[in-house]
Amino acid sequence: MIYSRSGFAIRICITLLGGFFAAGRMTAQSDPTAPRVEQPKAETLATDSSATSAAVLSSGSFELGNSASGPWGVIYTLNGTYAEYRDYLLVTIDSGKATQGHKLPSDPILHSLTLGVCSQVSAEGPWTMVTKQDSDTTIPLNDIPLKYGNPYAFQRLTLRIPLPQRLPSPHWLCGDLSEPRTTIIERKPVARTVHVTVSGGNSYPAHDLGRRPDKLELTSIELAGSEAMDCGRVRLHSDPKAATDCALKVFSEKKPFRVRYDLLGMDSAVAIGIVGTPDGRLYEIHFDSDAMGRGLLFGAQRVQTVLCPEPAVLVPSRHLKFPIASPLTCFVREMQEQPARVPPSERLQNQDLIKMAKAGVDDAHIIAKIRSSKCQFDTSSDALARLKESGVSAAVIKAMVGIP
Repeated sequence: MIYSRSGFAIRICITLLGGFFAAGRMTAQSDPTAPRVEQPKAETLATDSSATSAAVLSSGSFELGNSASGPWGVIYTLNGTYAEYRDYLLVTIDSGKATQGHKLPSDPILHSLTLGVCSQVSAEGPWTMVTKQDSDTTIPLNDIPLKYGNPYAFQRLTLRIPLPQRLPSPHWLCGDLSEPRTTIIERKPVARTVHVTVSGGNSYPAHDLGRRPDKLELTSIELAGSEAMDCGRVRLHSDPKAATDCALKVFSEKKPFRVRYDLLGMDSAVAIGIVGTPDGRLYEIHFDSDAMGRGLLFGAQRVQTVLCPEPAVLVPSRHLKFPIASPLTCFVREMQEQPARVPPSERLQNQDLIKMAKAGVDDAHIIAKIRSSKCQFDTSSDALARLKESGVSAAVIKAMVGIP
Protein backbone atom coordinates (compact mmCIF):
# COMPACT_ATOMS: atom_id res chain seq x y z
CA MET A 1 0.00 0.00 0.00
CA ILE A 2 1.07 3.54 -0.51
CA TYR A 3 2.10 5.67 2.41
CA SER A 4 0.86 9.22 2.63
CA ARG A 5 2.92 11.99 4.24
CA SER A 6 -0.29 13.47 5.63
CA GLY A 7 -0.16 10.87 8.35
CA PHE A 8 -2.13 7.97 6.94
CA ALA A 9 -1.33 4.83 8.78
CA ILE A 10 1.82 3.63 7.28
CA ARG A 11 0.56 2.24 4.18
CA ILE A 12 4.06 2.05 2.97
CA CYS A 13 6.03 1.61 5.71
CA ILE A 14 9.10 3.17 5.73
CA THR A 15 8.33 6.44 6.27
CA LEU A 16 9.60 4.85 9.23
CA LEU A 17 12.50 6.33 10.77
CA GLY A 18 13.02 9.40 12.78
CA GLY A 19 14.17 10.33 16.19
CA PHE A 20 17.60 11.03 17.48
CA PHE A 21 20.39 8.80 16.41
CA ALA A 22 20.96 6.57 19.31
CA ALA A 23 23.74 4.42 18.20
CA GLY A 24 22.96 1.18 19.85
CA ARG A 25 24.79 -2.04 19.78
CA MET A 26 24.84 -4.90 17.38
CA THR A 27 26.45 -8.06 18.65
CA ALA A 28 26.99 -11.45 17.13
CA GLN A 29 25.47 -14.40 18.86
CA SER A 30 28.13 -16.71 17.64
CA ASP A 31 30.36 -19.43 18.98
CA PRO A 32 31.53 -18.52 22.53
CA THR A 33 35.07 -19.37 21.47
CA ALA A 34 35.01 -16.81 18.67
CA PRO A 35 37.11 -13.68 19.21
CA ARG A 36 35.28 -10.89 20.99
CA VAL A 37 34.42 -7.89 18.83
CA GLU A 38 33.94 -4.50 20.43
CA GLN A 39 30.58 -2.98 19.53
CA PRO A 40 29.71 0.71 19.12
CA LYS A 41 28.54 2.29 22.36
CA ALA A 42 24.91 3.22 22.79
CA GLU A 43 23.69 6.73 23.43
CA THR A 44 20.43 7.58 25.15
CA LEU A 45 17.45 9.32 23.64
CA ALA A 46 16.34 10.63 27.00
CA THR A 47 19.08 13.29 26.95
CA ASP A 48 17.34 15.10 24.10
CA SER A 49 13.80 16.28 24.76
CA SER A 50 12.98 17.18 21.14
CA ALA A 51 12.34 13.53 20.28
CA THR A 52 9.61 13.35 22.89
CA SER A 53 8.16 16.83 22.50
CA ALA A 54 7.70 16.76 18.72
CA ALA A 55 4.34 15.60 17.39
CA VAL A 56 4.25 12.02 16.08
CA LEU A 57 2.53 11.94 12.68
CA SER A 58 2.31 8.15 12.46
CA SER A 59 3.82 5.05 14.02
CA GLY A 60 3.81 1.30 13.62
CA SER A 61 5.96 -1.79 13.17
CA PHE A 62 8.07 -3.10 10.31
CA GLU A 63 9.83 -6.22 9.07
CA LEU A 64 12.78 -5.53 6.81
CA GLY A 65 14.45 -8.30 4.84
CA ASN A 66 15.68 -9.65 1.55
CA SER A 67 14.05 -12.62 -0.15
CA ALA A 68 15.32 -16.06 0.85
CA SER A 69 14.46 -17.20 -2.68
CA GLY A 70 16.76 -14.64 -4.27
CA PRO A 71 20.38 -15.19 -5.31
CA TRP A 72 21.78 -13.68 -2.14
CA GLY A 73 24.87 -14.84 -0.31
CA VAL A 74 23.57 -13.22 2.88
CA ILE A 75 19.96 -13.40 4.07
CA TYR A 76 18.90 -11.02 6.82
CA THR A 77 15.78 -9.68 8.52
CA LEU A 78 15.18 -6.82 10.93
CA ASN A 79 12.08 -6.29 13.10
CA GLY A 80 11.13 -3.19 15.00
CA THR A 81 8.99 -0.10 15.32
CA TYR A 82 8.99 3.39 13.84
CA ALA A 83 7.63 6.83 14.62
CA GLU A 84 7.32 9.55 11.97
CA TYR A 85 7.95 13.18 12.85
CA ARG A 86 7.79 16.20 10.57
CA ASP A 87 11.45 16.17 9.54
CA TYR A 88 12.69 12.73 10.42
CA LEU A 89 11.82 9.13 11.16
CA LEU A 90 12.74 7.36 14.36
CA VAL A 91 13.37 3.67 13.81
CA THR A 92 14.03 1.16 16.57
CA ILE A 93 15.41 -2.22 15.60
CA ASP A 94 14.19 -4.67 18.24
CA SER A 95 15.69 -7.85 16.78
CA GLY A 96 17.11 -9.38 13.64
CA LYS A 97 19.67 -11.77 12.27
CA ALA A 98 21.90 -12.38 9.27
CA THR A 99 22.84 -15.80 7.91
CA GLN A 100 24.59 -17.25 4.89
CA GLY A 101 21.87 -18.11 2.38
CA HIS A 102 23.98 -21.04 1.20
CA LYS A 103 27.50 -22.27 1.83
CA LEU A 104 29.86 -19.72 0.26
CA PRO A 105 33.48 -20.28 -0.81
CA SER A 106 34.57 -17.71 1.78
CA ASP A 107 32.76 -16.17 4.74
CA PRO A 108 31.16 -12.76 4.06
CA ILE A 109 32.51 -9.85 6.09
CA LEU A 110 29.81 -7.65 7.62
CA HIS A 111 31.07 -4.08 7.31
CA SER A 112 28.02 -1.84 7.74
CA LEU A 113 24.22 -1.60 7.56
CA THR A 114 22.54 1.48 6.10
CA LEU A 115 18.82 2.19 6.56
CA GLY A 116 16.83 4.66 4.53
CA VAL A 117 13.72 5.45 2.50
CA CYS A 118 13.53 3.96 -0.99
CA SER A 119 11.33 4.88 -3.94
CA GLN A 120 10.59 3.57 -7.42
CA VAL A 121 8.96 5.83 -9.98
CA SER A 122 7.90 3.18 -12.52
CA ALA A 123 7.17 -0.54 -12.61
CA GLU A 124 10.20 -1.30 -14.78
CA GLY A 125 12.52 1.38 -13.41
CA PRO A 126 15.14 0.93 -10.69
CA TRP A 127 14.54 1.68 -7.02
CA THR A 128 16.74 4.22 -5.28
CA MET A 129 17.41 5.30 -1.69
CA VAL A 130 16.18 8.89 -1.46
CA THR A 131 17.42 9.71 2.03
CA LYS A 132 20.95 10.75 2.90
CA GLN A 133 23.45 7.96 3.51
CA ASP A 134 25.89 9.09 6.19
CA SER A 135 27.18 8.21 9.65
CA ASP A 136 23.77 8.91 11.20
CA THR A 137 22.02 6.34 9.04
CA THR A 138 24.84 3.79 8.75
CA ILE A 139 25.58 1.26 11.48
CA PRO A 140 29.20 0.03 11.63
CA LEU A 141 29.48 -3.75 12.06
CA ASN A 142 33.24 -3.81 12.60
CA ASP A 143 34.00 -6.25 9.74
CA ILE A 144 32.64 -9.30 11.55
CA PRO A 145 32.98 -12.60 9.63
CA LEU A 146 29.63 -14.31 9.05
CA LYS A 147 30.16 -18.04 9.56
CA TYR A 148 27.96 -20.61 7.81
CA GLY A 149 25.40 -21.99 10.26
CA ASN A 150 26.29 -19.36 12.88
CA PRO A 151 23.87 -16.40 12.52
CA TYR A 152 24.80 -12.84 13.40
CA ALA A 153 22.19 -11.40 15.79
CA PHE A 154 21.32 -7.71 15.72
CA GLN A 155 20.49 -6.21 19.09
CA ARG A 156 18.29 -3.27 19.94
CA LEU A 157 19.27 -0.06 18.19
CA THR A 158 17.57 3.28 17.48
CA LEU A 159 18.30 5.44 14.43
CA ARG A 160 17.25 8.94 13.43
CA ILE A 161 16.92 9.38 9.67
CA PRO A 162 16.31 12.91 8.33
CA LEU A 163 13.55 13.17 5.73
CA PRO A 164 13.64 15.36 2.64
CA GLN A 165 11.03 18.13 2.40
CA ARG A 166 9.07 16.09 -0.12
CA LEU A 167 9.09 12.30 -0.29
CA PRO A 168 8.28 10.73 -3.67
CA SER A 169 5.35 8.37 -3.82
CA PRO A 170 5.44 5.46 -3.34
CA HIS A 171 8.21 4.98 -0.78
CA TRP A 172 9.12 2.41 1.84
CA LEU A 173 11.80 1.36 4.34
CA CYS A 174 14.88 -0.25 2.86
CA GLY A 175 18.35 -1.25 3.92
CA ASP A 176 21.74 -2.12 2.51
CA LEU A 177 24.06 -4.59 4.24
CA SER A 178 27.58 -4.13 2.86
CA GLU A 179 30.91 -5.86 2.86
CA PRO A 180 34.08 -3.73 3.05
CA ARG A 181 35.54 -2.03 0.02
CA THR A 182 39.02 -3.11 -1.03
CA THR A 183 41.75 -0.63 -1.96
CA ILE A 184 44.68 -1.79 -4.12
CA ILE A 185 47.65 0.56 -4.54
CA GLU A 186 49.96 -0.14 -7.48
CA ARG A 187 53.20 1.85 -7.67
CA LYS A 188 55.26 2.17 -10.85
CA PRO A 189 58.66 3.64 -9.91
CA VAL A 190 59.82 4.08 -13.51
CA ALA A 191 56.89 6.22 -14.53
CA ARG A 192 56.61 7.62 -11.00
CA THR A 193 52.89 6.99 -11.00
CA VAL A 194 50.58 5.50 -8.44
CA HIS A 195 47.38 3.71 -9.42
CA VAL A 196 44.71 3.30 -6.77
CA THR A 197 41.93 0.81 -7.44
CA VAL A 198 38.92 0.70 -5.13
CA SER A 199 36.67 -2.31 -5.56
CA GLY A 200 33.32 -2.37 -3.81
CA GLY A 201 32.42 -5.29 -1.60
CA ASN A 202 29.18 -7.20 -2.04
CA SER A 203 26.03 -5.30 -1.18
CA TYR A 204 22.78 -6.93 -0.02
CA PRO A 205 19.67 -4.74 -0.41
CA ALA A 206 16.51 -5.40 1.60
CA HIS A 207 13.00 -3.97 1.58
CA ASP A 208 10.15 -3.71 4.03
CA LEU A 209 8.47 -7.07 3.52
CA GLY A 210 4.91 -6.74 2.27
CA ARG A 211 5.14 -2.93 2.07
CA ARG A 212 7.17 -2.42 -1.08
CA PRO A 213 4.65 -1.63 -3.83
CA ASP A 214 4.26 -4.26 -6.53
CA LYS A 215 4.14 -3.62 -10.27
CA LEU A 216 0.37 -3.11 -10.27
CA GLU A 217 0.61 -0.33 -7.71
CA LEU A 218 3.56 1.31 -9.46
CA THR A 219 1.78 1.17 -12.84
CA SER A 220 -1.40 2.62 -11.32
CA ILE A 221 0.46 5.56 -9.81
CA GLU A 222 2.38 6.12 -13.04
CA LEU A 223 -0.87 6.33 -15.05
CA ALA A 224 -3.08 8.19 -12.56
CA GLY A 225 -0.45 10.52 -11.15
CA SER A 226 0.59 10.99 -7.54
CA GLU A 227 -2.26 13.46 -6.87
CA ALA A 228 -5.03 11.10 -8.04
CA MET A 229 -7.68 9.87 -5.63
CA ASP A 230 -6.68 6.51 -4.13
CA CYS A 231 -9.98 4.68 -3.66
CA GLY A 232 -8.16 1.87 -1.89
CA ARG A 233 -7.22 -1.75 -2.15
CA VAL A 234 -9.92 -4.36 -1.58
CA ARG A 235 -8.45 -7.50 -0.06
CA LEU A 236 -9.82 -10.98 -0.66
CA HIS A 237 -13.18 -11.59 1.05
CA SER A 238 -13.50 -7.92 2.01
CA ASP A 239 -16.49 -5.74 1.17
CA PRO A 240 -15.71 -3.86 -2.09
CA LYS A 241 -18.61 -1.40 -1.78
CA ALA A 242 -16.76 1.61 -0.37
CA ALA A 243 -13.90 1.40 -2.89
CA THR A 244 -16.33 0.79 -5.77
CA ASP A 245 -18.56 3.73 -4.81
CA CYS A 246 -15.47 5.94 -4.54
CA ALA A 247 -14.25 4.97 -8.01
CA LEU A 248 -17.66 5.53 -9.60
CA LYS A 249 -18.05 8.92 -7.89
CA VAL A 250 -14.61 10.24 -8.84
CA PHE A 251 -14.99 8.92 -12.40
CA SER A 252 -18.33 10.74 -12.73
CA GLU A 253 -16.54 13.93 -11.64
CA LYS A 254 -13.97 13.40 -14.42
CA LYS A 255 -11.07 13.32 -11.96
CA PRO A 256 -8.12 10.91 -11.89
CA PHE A 257 -8.39 7.94 -9.55
CA ARG A 258 -7.16 4.41 -8.94
CA VAL A 259 -8.68 1.38 -7.25
CA ARG A 260 -7.45 -2.18 -6.79
CA TYR A 261 -9.22 -5.50 -6.23
CA ASP A 262 -7.30 -8.59 -5.04
CA LEU A 263 -8.83 -11.64 -6.72
CA LEU A 264 -8.80 -15.38 -6.21
CA GLY A 265 -5.76 -17.00 -7.78
CA MET A 266 -4.62 -20.58 -8.13
CA ASP A 267 -0.89 -20.61 -7.31
CA SER A 268 -0.08 -16.89 -7.33
CA ALA A 269 -1.48 -13.54 -6.22
CA VAL A 270 -3.88 -12.08 -8.80
CA ALA A 271 -5.46 -8.62 -8.89
CA ILE A 272 -7.03 -6.07 -11.18
CA GLY A 273 -6.67 -2.31 -11.02
CA ILE A 274 -8.86 0.32 -12.63
CA VAL A 275 -7.28 3.69 -13.28
CA GLY A 276 -8.70 6.98 -14.49
CA THR A 277 -6.03 9.31 -15.87
CA PRO A 278 -5.85 13.12 -15.76
CA ASP A 279 -6.64 13.25 -19.52
CA GLY A 280 -9.89 11.32 -19.06
CA ARG A 281 -8.75 7.88 -20.23
CA LEU A 282 -9.68 4.70 -18.40
CA TYR A 283 -7.46 1.64 -18.02
CA GLU A 284 -7.77 -1.87 -16.66
CA ILE A 285 -4.53 -3.30 -15.25
CA HIS A 286 -4.30 -7.07 -14.86
CA PHE A 287 -1.72 -8.37 -12.39
CA ASP A 288 -0.25 -11.81 -11.71
CA SER A 289 2.52 -12.10 -9.10
CA ASP A 290 3.95 -15.06 -11.03
CA ALA A 291 2.12 -16.67 -13.92
CA MET A 292 4.34 -19.76 -13.59
CA GLY A 293 3.54 -20.19 -9.92
CA ARG A 294 7.15 -20.08 -8.76
CA GLY A 295 6.88 -17.56 -5.94
CA LEU A 296 6.59 -13.84 -5.25
CA LEU A 297 9.81 -12.41 -6.69
CA PHE A 298 9.42 -8.84 -7.93
CA GLY A 299 10.99 -9.71 -11.30
CA ALA A 300 8.45 -12.49 -11.93
CA GLN A 301 5.45 -10.16 -11.63
CA ARG A 302 3.44 -9.62 -14.80
CA VAL A 303 1.28 -6.58 -15.54
CA GLN A 304 -0.91 -6.06 -18.59
CA THR A 305 -2.44 -2.64 -19.18
CA VAL A 306 -5.53 -2.35 -21.39
CA LEU A 307 -7.00 0.95 -22.59
CA CYS A 308 -10.77 0.90 -22.20
CA PRO A 309 -12.95 1.71 -25.24
CA GLU A 310 -13.63 5.40 -25.75
CA PRO A 311 -15.67 7.24 -24.75
CA ALA A 312 -14.89 5.56 -21.44
CA VAL A 313 -17.73 3.96 -19.51
CA LEU A 314 -17.39 2.50 -16.00
CA VAL A 315 -20.23 0.41 -14.57
CA PRO A 316 -20.71 -2.39 -12.04
CA SER A 317 -20.07 -5.82 -13.54
CA ARG A 318 -23.24 -7.89 -13.92
CA HIS A 319 -21.73 -11.25 -14.84
CA LEU A 320 -18.58 -11.72 -12.73
CA LYS A 321 -18.69 -11.44 -8.95
CA PHE A 322 -15.93 -10.38 -6.55
CA PRO A 323 -13.52 -11.96 -5.67
CA ILE A 324 -13.73 -13.95 -8.91
CA ALA A 325 -13.38 -10.71 -10.86
CA SER A 326 -13.50 -6.95 -10.47
CA PRO A 327 -16.85 -5.46 -9.38
CA LEU A 328 -16.33 -2.79 -12.07
CA THR A 329 -15.86 -3.06 -15.81
CA CYS A 330 -15.28 -0.66 -18.67
CA PHE A 331 -16.13 -3.17 -21.41
CA VAL A 332 -19.89 -2.72 -21.14
CA ARG A 333 -20.56 -1.91 -24.82
CA GLU A 334 -19.06 -5.17 -26.05
CA MET A 335 -21.40 -7.09 -23.75
CA GLN A 336 -24.41 -5.07 -24.81
CA GLU A 337 -23.71 -5.58 -28.50
CA GLN A 338 -23.71 -9.39 -28.29
CA PRO A 339 -26.76 -11.08 -29.81
CA ALA A 340 -29.19 -12.59 -27.36
CA ARG A 341 -28.74 -16.10 -28.73
CA VAL A 342 -25.58 -17.67 -30.06
CA PRO A 343 -25.41 -21.20 -31.50
CA PRO A 344 -23.38 -23.62 -29.32
CA SER A 345 -20.80 -24.01 -32.08
CA GLU A 346 -20.04 -20.28 -31.91
CA ARG A 347 -19.73 -20.07 -28.14
CA LEU A 348 -16.36 -19.56 -26.48
CA GLN A 349 -14.99 -22.86 -25.17
CA ASN A 350 -11.92 -24.20 -23.35
CA GLN A 351 -10.02 -24.93 -26.55
CA ASP A 352 -10.49 -21.33 -27.65
CA LEU A 353 -8.71 -20.13 -24.53
CA ILE A 354 -5.85 -22.57 -25.14
CA LYS A 355 -5.57 -21.43 -28.74
CA MET A 356 -5.40 -17.75 -27.77
CA ALA A 357 -2.87 -18.41 -24.98
CA LYS A 358 -0.57 -20.35 -27.30
CA ALA A 359 -0.87 -17.61 -29.91
CA GLY A 360 0.49 -15.12 -27.39
CA VAL A 361 -2.71 -13.13 -26.84
CA ASP A 362 -2.31 -11.32 -23.51
CA ASP A 363 -4.55 -12.11 -20.53
CA ALA A 364 -6.34 -8.78 -20.58
CA HIS A 365 -7.65 -9.29 -24.12
CA ILE A 366 -8.60 -12.92 -23.42
CA ILE A 367 -10.54 -11.82 -20.33
CA ALA A 368 -12.24 -9.07 -22.35
CA LYS A 369 -13.20 -11.71 -24.92
CA ILE A 370 -14.69 -13.89 -22.17
CA ARG A 371 -16.71 -10.97 -20.85
CA SER A 372 -18.07 -10.03 -24.26
CA SER A 373 -18.88 -13.54 -25.52
CA LYS A 374 -21.43 -16.24 -24.95
CA CYS A 375 -19.46 -19.01 -23.29
CA GLN A 376 -19.72 -22.76 -22.82
CA PHE A 377 -16.82 -23.74 -20.56
CA ASP A 378 -15.93 -27.03 -18.94
CA THR A 379 -14.91 -26.10 -15.40
CA SER A 380 -14.33 -29.57 -14.03
CA SER A 381 -11.11 -30.22 -12.09
CA ASP A 382 -9.56 -32.18 -14.97
CA ALA A 383 -10.46 -29.49 -17.49
CA LEU A 384 -8.97 -26.72 -15.33
CA ALA A 385 -5.78 -28.75 -14.87
CA ARG A 386 -5.48 -29.19 -18.65
CA LEU A 387 -5.89 -25.44 -19.14
CA LYS A 388 -3.09 -24.73 -16.67
CA GLU A 389 -0.81 -27.28 -18.33
CA SER A 390 -1.55 -25.70 -21.71
CA GLY A 391 -0.31 -22.29 -20.59
CA VAL A 392 -3.61 -20.58 -19.74
CA SER A 393 -2.92 -18.20 -16.86
CA ALA A 394 -4.59 -18.21 -13.46
CA ALA A 395 -6.22 -14.84 -14.20
CA VAL A 396 -7.93 -16.19 -17.32
CA ILE A 397 -9.03 -19.41 -15.59
CA LYS A 398 -10.46 -17.34 -12.76
CA ALA A 399 -12.43 -15.23 -15.19
CA MET A 400 -13.87 -18.23 -17.03
CA VAL A 401 -14.90 -19.92 -13.77
CA GLY A 402 -16.86 -16.80 -12.84
CA ILE A 403 -19.02 -16.94 -15.97
CA PRO A 404 -22.58 -17.95 -15.00
